[in-house]
Amino acid sequence: MDKAQAELERLRDGADLFEVEVDGLKLPLKRHRGKGGGGPPVLLLHGGSTCSDIFLVPGGGLVQYLLNRNWEVWTLDWRGSCRVVDALPQDCLAGSMEAERALFTLDGVALCDIPLALAKMREHLDPDQKIGIVAFCAGAGALAMSIARGKLRGLGVDNVVLMTLGLFYETPWDGWIKAEDFLIERVVVQDASCRGVSPHRTPWARDMEEAFKRWPQAWLTPGSTSSHAMYRRLTFMFGEPYAATLQPDMPENVLLSMFGSLHLGLYLHLGQQVRRGHSAPFNAPDIVDRARVRRGGSTGRAHDLNPEPFYDGSVVLIGGAQNRLWHRDSVDLMYEWLRSNAPPSLRKSSIRKHILTDYAHLDLLWGKRAREDVYPLIQESLDPARGSDGLLKSSEVRSAARA
Repeated sequence: MDKAQAELERLRDGADLFEVEVDGLKLPLKRHRGKGGGGPPVLLLHGGSTCSDIFLVPGGGLVQYLLNRNWEVWTLDWRGSCRVVDALPQDCLAGSMEAERALFTLDGVALCDIPLALAKMREHLDPDQKIGIVAFCAGAGALAMSIARGKLRGLGVDNVVLMTLGLFYETPWDGWIKAEDFLIERVVVQDASCRGVSPHRTPWARDMEEAFKRWPQAWLTPGSTSSHAMYRRLTFMFGEPYAATLQPDMPENVLLSMFGSLHLGLYLHLGQQVRRGHSAPFNAPDIVDRARVRRGGSTGRAHDLNPEPFYDGSVVLIGGAQNRLWHRDSVDLMYEWLRSNAPPSLRKSSIRKHILTDYAHLDLLWGKRAREDVYPLIQESLDPARGSDGLLKSSEVRSAARA
């Protein structure tokens, strides 16, 4: 066993394991305790098609960084985790694949997974302890939805960090065109039994495989190893996962284990968000079928753009200027929307944005200098009073040192 794998397993095995039971699933919730004990708790939420292990690498990752600074770190493998999807029983959870897809949406994460995980944490924490949350990629999108719908109130959450995504969805053209062409919807039609799309399991459904063959090869990670082949598939599925100059310094076996199936329910919902440009419930009226003027009176909110619950604590947005999965506009729009709706007394104190100029997506967690450039931003965002270097007093757009 190599050193990186051993470190990963040490952190996994050293955590207390709890389960969040919801919709026939048992979602792993892990508690990592620092040596001193009694530190402030923080919940980490991964992106779609990945798992909570992304916070454990390289060299212990963000989890070890926070543990070393006396935080108590919790991680949740929510229903979009490849660990959850790849372990599903062969039989459909809800009687049909269509019904199961409706369970595996961002709505389920926002309404159930995150609030239930926080409630489980509250059972093991002092009543007066506040909980911070750091969410990445689709996990940040789901967290923003949960906040907008008021689902975190009463759970003692104060400071939130949204990385790369909030309630607004902007992608480079290669992500946008897949949504506009309804590629995932066509996959569902071609293979009604298809549960998810994985970079490891090929060939994909016909239309998706044909589109992959036609994709610009210059944008796909070059090389001939298994990890390069996986990243080519990941790049097509979502967008380039990290900047070319910031390759993750991890063995291939560890890299390959970080990714798996993305459930088609989540994939469909993300495509709807991209077409719309902002967050809304699964199967809410889409661009192509919603009427310009409602008839017969209002049918309720058809989107998640409700700013008021975001001002219960601080919100810090972190993004990479080179992001080719979720365009930095996703972060910029969320920031401007929150500031424009905030009470004047809160505009400069509770809403912050940091765009790191030499970073893209996953390298915000895995980059060679992420420990120096990104992790301190996350820590001080969680608790500005404990910060010592004034990072949150920096300019709106922060430049990172080149690796």
